[in-house]
Amino acid sequence: MEQSPIAARRHGSRSLFDPSPSSCGEGEEHQRLAAADAGTVPWRKWGPYVSERQWGTCREDYGSDGNSWAYLGFQEAHQAAYRWGEDGIAGFCDEEQRLCLSVAMWNGKDPILKERLFGLSGPQGNHGEDVKEMYYYLDATPTNSYLKMLYKYPQKAFPYDEIRRKSATLGCNDPEYELMDTGIFDDDRYFDVTIEYARGGIDDILLRVIATNRGPDNAELHVAPQAFFRNTWSWAEGAARPSMELAEGPRVLVRHGTLGEYHLFAEEGAEVMFCENESNVAALEDEGGALRPFDLAAAGDAPEAFAPPARGEGAATPGAAGACEEAAAAEAAAPAAQERRRLYQASGIIGPGPYKDAFHQRIVLGDEGAVSRRQGTKAGFYTRLNVPAGGSKTVRLRLSRDKLKEMQWLTSTPRSRLA
Repeated sequence: MEQSPIAARRHGSRSLFDPSPSSCGEGEEHQRLAAADAGTVPWRKWGPYVSERQWGTCREDYGSDGNSWAYLGFQEAHQAAYRWGEDGIAGFCDEEQRLCLSVAMWNGKDPILKERLFGLSGPQGNHGEDVKEMYYYLDATPTNSYLKMLYKYPQKAFPYDEIRRKSATLGCNDPEYELMDTGIFDDDRYFDVTIEYARGGIDDILLRVIATNRGPDNAELHVAPQAFFRNTWSWAEGAARPSMELAEGPRVLVRHGTLGEYHLFAEEGAEVMFCENESNVAALEDEGGALRPFDLAAAGDAPEAFAPPARGEGAATPGAAGACEEAAAAEAAAPAAQERRRLYQASGIIGPGPYKDAFHQRIVLGDEGAVSRRQGTKAGFYTRLNVPAGGSKTVRLRLSRDKLKEMQWLTSTPRSRLA
């Protein structure tokens, strides 16, 4: 029996809408997919295997009460090293998440460096956990040879506290308070940040960030593509420690015991900075040193407590809503501060720094001495872009197994190169 055209096109492809080639099995992506499926070429060795949110997960909960939401929340994620996974905007990594790539940015107004997506925890959201950002996944091939996403970054200060406070007044039967509801995108004052990955080979990864100013005036955007190792060394004496070291030119030599040796290339003019992907325990214990975008003290909340306040007008009456709120209140019971501090200190063998929050200190606080200039387990390539109204600026990074003699990029657009 002859195979139908639909079945033929589905074979070895992600869907009927696979942008690869006009006929089945003839395009480059079909060839890559066939090789990956056959196990002859490991195209899936690298991919978008980095979560949008590692904070608040049971994987990183070392408390005694099982309250994962409160143990390591968004406001601690900037300074506490993860053990079992990583997160980041447009994250990309190897299949064992040993080496990760992502993009950090700052609009000059936010209280923190934008490195991961913000959201509400289960007890904070009136419908439970909810990311409060605007981002879109635009394209991806089955072998991860090409990936594209769009992140919309406001030019005004991100309304972290407004979203948290407003959401706390809503009941289970109320609609959610979204980022668009805050008016942050009024007058189109935001950046469209398009992030693309294109691979010239299994271990040749190109990252391109295109920042487009949608607003009516020129605006500055700080961009720092970054590479970092998941912390696998702090949890046992004598564990192998990977390294990133500055080499000649804007190149970083990357060494990992099982992943091997790679080279990171940035464009001329990028400021190369390093830190350790380790917890800043002193800052986590000192309330004044923590990078908390929420005005918790003004709300009468302890940093460790996230119990939802009394619901305001529009909240649902007892019944189903009562059960909802009772569950949220039970979930929100937080561990004691003393226990949290002890467990943070027990989170591994920690060196002298600079620590995980060093890039925030360099970019947002302007402290040039906060980072290392020679080596670390996390590397960033910092550029300040003055983007004209309606215009775009581009930043590039390349990770390759090969030591290139000079900076090289694909001559055609990544999508057309890999289609």
